[in-house]
Amino acid sequence: LLVAGGFSGEPLATDTAEHAALHKERVRASAVAVHVRSGVVAVAALLKADGNDFFKNKKFDDAIAAYTSALVVLEEATCPAVAGEEGVEEEAADLSATCHCNIAACALNSNQFLVAEEHCTLVLASQPKHPKALYRLCMALMGQDRLEEAQTAVDAAKDVMGNEDPQIVTALLQVAMSKMWLY
Repeated sequence: LLVAGGFSGEPLATDTAEHAALHKERVRASAVAVHVRSGVVAVAALLKADGNDFFKNKKFDDAIAAYTSALVVLEEATCPAVAGEEGVEEEAADLSATCHCNIAACALNSNQFLVAEEHCTLVLASQPKHPKALYRLCMALMGQDRLEEAQTAVDAAKDVMGNEDPQIVTALLQVAMSKMWLY
Protein backbone atom coordinates (compact mmCIF):
# COMPACT_ATOMS: atom_id res chain seq x y z
CA LEU A 1 0.00 0.00 0.00
CA LEU A 2 1.43 3.35 -1.06
CA VAL A 3 0.72 6.14 1.40
CA ALA A 4 1.07 9.52 -0.26
CA GLY A 5 3.20 11.99 1.65
CA GLY A 6 1.65 15.11 0.14
CA PHE A 7 3.59 16.96 -2.51
CA SER A 8 6.76 17.45 -0.52
CA GLY A 9 8.44 14.44 -2.05
CA GLU A 10 9.42 13.17 1.38
CA PRO A 11 8.61 9.57 2.27
CA LEU A 12 6.37 8.72 5.19
CA ALA A 13 7.58 6.41 7.91
CA THR A 14 5.17 3.75 6.62
CA ASP A 15 6.69 3.81 3.11
CA THR A 16 9.14 1.16 2.05
CA ALA A 17 12.27 2.29 0.24
CA GLU A 18 10.72 1.18 -3.03
CA HIS A 19 7.52 3.16 -2.43
CA ALA A 20 9.45 6.22 -1.27
CA ALA A 21 11.49 6.27 -4.49
CA LEU A 22 8.32 5.86 -6.56
CA HIS A 23 6.64 8.68 -4.66
CA LYS A 24 9.60 11.03 -5.16
CA GLU A 25 9.57 10.25 -8.89
CA ARG A 26 5.84 11.01 -9.12
CA VAL A 27 6.37 14.34 -7.34
CA ARG A 28 9.22 15.23 -9.70
CA ALA A 29 7.10 14.29 -12.75
CA SER A 30 4.20 16.37 -11.43
CA ALA A 31 6.48 19.38 -10.90
CA VAL A 32 7.87 19.03 -14.43
CA ALA A 33 4.35 18.83 -15.89
CA VAL A 34 3.33 22.01 -14.02
CA HIS A 35 6.44 23.74 -15.36
CA VAL A 36 5.71 22.56 -18.90
CA ARG A 37 2.06 23.69 -18.76
CA SER A 38 2.97 27.11 -17.43
CA GLY A 39 5.82 27.34 -19.94
CA VAL A 40 3.54 26.60 -22.88
CA VAL A 41 1.25 29.48 -21.98
CA ALA A 42 4.22 31.78 -21.29
CA VAL A 43 5.74 31.04 -24.70
CA ALA A 44 2.38 31.68 -26.38
CA ALA A 45 2.08 34.99 -24.49
CA LEU A 46 5.51 36.04 -25.77
CA LEU A 47 4.50 35.20 -29.34
CA LYS A 48 1.30 37.20 -28.86
CA ALA A 49 3.38 40.15 -27.63
CA ASP A 50 5.50 39.88 -30.78
CA GLY A 51 2.30 39.95 -32.81
CA ASN A 52 1.16 43.06 -30.93
CA ASP A 53 4.45 44.80 -31.82
CA PHE A 54 4.03 43.87 -35.49
CA PHE A 55 0.43 45.12 -35.40
CA LYS A 56 1.48 48.48 -33.94
CA ASN A 57 3.97 48.82 -36.79
CA LYS A 58 1.25 47.89 -39.33
CA LYS A 59 3.06 44.68 -40.32
CA PHE A 60 -0.18 42.73 -40.42
CA ASP A 61 1.14 39.61 -42.18
CA ASP A 62 3.94 39.29 -39.62
CA ALA A 63 1.45 39.86 -36.81
CA ILE A 64 -0.83 37.13 -38.17
CA ALA A 65 2.16 34.76 -38.32
CA ALA A 66 3.07 35.52 -34.69
CA TYR A 67 -0.51 35.09 -33.45
CA THR A 68 -0.83 31.86 -35.44
CA SER A 69 2.39 30.57 -33.87
CA ALA A 70 0.96 31.37 -30.45
CA LEU A 71 -2.17 29.38 -31.31
CA VAL A 72 -0.06 26.40 -32.38
CA VAL A 73 1.80 26.51 -29.07
CA LEU A 74 -1.49 26.84 -27.17
CA GLU A 75 -2.76 23.63 -28.78
CA GLU A 76 -0.11 21.91 -26.65
CA ALA A 77 -1.70 23.37 -23.51
CA THR A 78 -4.79 21.25 -24.14
CA CYS A 79 -3.09 17.94 -24.89
CA PRO A 80 -3.38 15.30 -22.13
CA ALA A 81 0.32 15.48 -21.26
CA VAL A 82 0.01 19.20 -20.51
CA ALA A 83 -3.61 19.90 -19.59
CA GLY A 84 -4.89 19.63 -16.07
CA GLU A 85 -3.14 22.32 -14.05
CA GLU A 86 -5.70 24.53 -12.40
CA GLY A 87 -6.06 27.79 -14.27
CA VAL A 88 -3.80 26.88 -17.19
CA GLU A 89 -6.58 25.64 -19.46
CA GLU A 90 -8.65 28.77 -18.78
CA GLU A 91 -5.63 31.00 -19.30
CA ALA A 92 -4.84 29.16 -22.54
CA ALA A 93 -8.46 29.52 -23.73
CA ASP A 94 -8.46 33.27 -23.00
CA LEU A 95 -5.13 33.73 -24.76
CA SER A 96 -6.38 31.70 -27.71
CA ALA A 97 -9.50 33.90 -27.99
CA THR A 98 -7.31 37.01 -27.87
CA CYS A 99 -5.03 35.68 -30.61
CA HIS A 100 -8.00 34.81 -32.84
CA CYS A 101 -9.48 38.30 -32.29
CA ASN A 102 -6.10 39.87 -33.04
CA ILE A 103 -5.82 37.86 -36.26
CA ALA A 104 -9.29 39.16 -37.14
CA ALA A 105 -8.11 42.74 -36.51
CA CYS A 106 -5.10 42.20 -38.78
CA ALA A 107 -7.31 40.66 -41.44
CA LEU A 108 -9.74 43.59 -41.27
CA ASN A 109 -6.85 46.01 -41.73
CA SER A 110 -5.77 44.01 -44.78
CA ASN A 111 -9.31 43.77 -46.21
CA GLN A 112 -9.31 39.98 -45.71
CA PHE A 113 -12.89 39.95 -44.48
CA LEU A 114 -13.46 36.21 -44.83
CA VAL A 115 -10.39 35.46 -42.68
CA ALA A 116 -11.61 37.93 -40.06
CA GLU A 117 -15.05 36.31 -40.06
CA GLU A 118 -13.53 32.84 -39.65
CA HIS A 119 -11.46 33.81 -36.61
CA CYS A 120 -14.31 35.68 -34.95
CA THR A 121 -16.57 32.69 -35.50
CA LEU A 122 -14.01 30.42 -33.81
CA VAL A 123 -14.02 32.63 -30.72
CA LEU A 124 -17.80 32.95 -30.65
CA ALA A 125 -18.22 29.17 -30.80
CA SER A 126 -16.80 28.91 -27.28
CA GLN A 127 -17.50 32.44 -25.99
CA PRO A 128 -20.74 33.65 -27.63
CA LYS A 129 -20.66 37.04 -25.88
CA HIS A 130 -17.03 37.93 -26.57
CA PRO A 131 -17.31 41.68 -27.28
CA LYS A 132 -14.33 42.10 -29.62
CA ALA A 133 -15.26 39.00 -31.60
CA LEU A 134 -18.82 40.27 -32.03
CA TYR A 135 -17.67 43.74 -33.06
CA ARG A 136 -15.04 42.46 -35.49
CA LEU A 137 -17.49 39.94 -36.92
CA CYS A 138 -19.79 42.87 -37.68
CA MET A 139 -16.95 44.69 -39.44
CA ALA A 140 -16.02 41.54 -41.41
CA LEU A 141 -19.61 41.02 -42.52
CA MET A 142 -19.93 44.67 -43.54
CA GLY A 143 -16.77 44.29 -45.61
CA GLN A 144 -18.52 41.48 -47.48
CA ASP A 145 -21.70 43.56 -47.94
CA ARG A 146 -23.63 41.11 -45.76
CA LEU A 147 -25.42 43.94 -43.99
CA GLU A 148 -28.31 42.06 -42.38
CA GLU A 149 -25.86 39.64 -40.73
CA ALA A 150 -23.68 42.61 -39.75
CA GLN A 151 -26.71 44.23 -38.14
CA THR A 152 -27.37 41.05 -36.15
CA ALA A 153 -23.72 40.94 -35.01
CA VAL A 154 -23.65 44.62 -34.00
CA ASP A 155 -26.93 44.21 -32.11
CA ALA A 156 -25.41 41.29 -30.19
CA ALA A 157 -22.28 43.36 -29.51
CA LYS A 158 -24.48 46.26 -28.34
CA ASP A 159 -26.20 43.91 -25.86
CA VAL A 160 -22.79 42.98 -24.43
CA MET A 161 -20.96 46.31 -24.67
CA GLY A 162 -23.83 48.76 -24.23
CA ASN A 163 -25.26 51.60 -26.32
CA GLU A 164 -22.66 54.09 -25.15
CA ASP A 165 -19.57 52.23 -26.36
CA PRO A 166 -17.92 54.35 -29.08
CA GLN A 167 -17.15 51.32 -31.26
CA ILE A 168 -20.78 50.21 -31.12
CA VAL A 169 -22.06 53.69 -31.93
CA THR A 170 -19.70 53.83 -34.92
CA ALA A 171 -20.63 50.33 -36.08
CA LEU A 172 -24.35 51.05 -35.82
CA LEU A 173 -23.88 54.19 -37.92
CA GLN A 174 -21.74 52.37 -40.47
CA VAL A 175 -24.29 49.58 -40.89
CA ALA A 176 -27.15 52.07 -41.20
CA MET A 177 -25.27 54.20 -43.74
CA SER A 178 -24.20 51.14 -45.74
CA LYS A 179 -27.80 49.95 -45.88
CA MET A 180 -28.88 53.37 -47.03
CA TRP A 181 -26.32 53.39 -49.84
CA LEU A 182 -26.91 49.79 -50.85
CA TYR A 183 -30.71 49.86 -50.83
